[in-house]
Amino acid sequence: LSIEKKTWETAIMKISQRIESIIINRIDWQNGNFRYFLGKRKIGSLEKYKETRNIYYLMAPAFGNIGDEAIVEASIHFLNDMYPGHSVIVIDFLETLQTLKEIRRILKKEDFFVLQGGGNIGTLYYHAEQMREFIIKKFPDVAILSMPQSMYFADTVNGAKKLNRCKKIYNAHPNLTLIAREKYTYKKTNIKSICLPST
Repeated sequence: LSIEKKTWETAIMKISQRIESIIINRIDWQNGNFRYFLGKRKIGSLEKYKETRNIYYLMAPAFGNIGDEAIVEASIHFLNDMYPGHSVIVIDFLETLQTLKEIRRILKKEDFFVLQGGGNIGTLYYHAEQMREFIIKKFPDVAILSMPQSMYFADTVNGAKKLNRCKKIYNAHPNLTLIAREKYTYKKTNIKSICLPST
């Protein structure tokens, strides 16, 4: 009976933590500093990587999309092949902002960021775009590679404003490389980019 009770308590605690994480990541997406501030709770969580060279794979999908998960697996294999001297640390979407303080604490000059590929640059999934922009602004001293992405900004006044904001933030970063999945995305940005069509 005590074992069953402990199992239930553990399950409830995990569910509560997950609900809290989801709520935190839905509160005012424009205020990335709010979730970044909560990252104090994550201090020490990456201690075992303090002495290693690391690749931080950020914004990994946490929503059960099989296509996105396949992108992660392929990206990890690619990074392990290309950078055998680095550890690839995968941080899921719901934990990314809260983990940035801990990453900053152990960050070394050989480390760099990789941002999840897919099709979420723009207004279609703007919460993801806001997270990406926050990371790019917060870490101008870290090399950042965005895996293959498609871009879509609504053809509206508000969409145009958000596109200009995106360009301004991306262009301000001295060491950001975006891999575009098609020519539209490649031409739309004025940043350092590589066009690798998926078809």
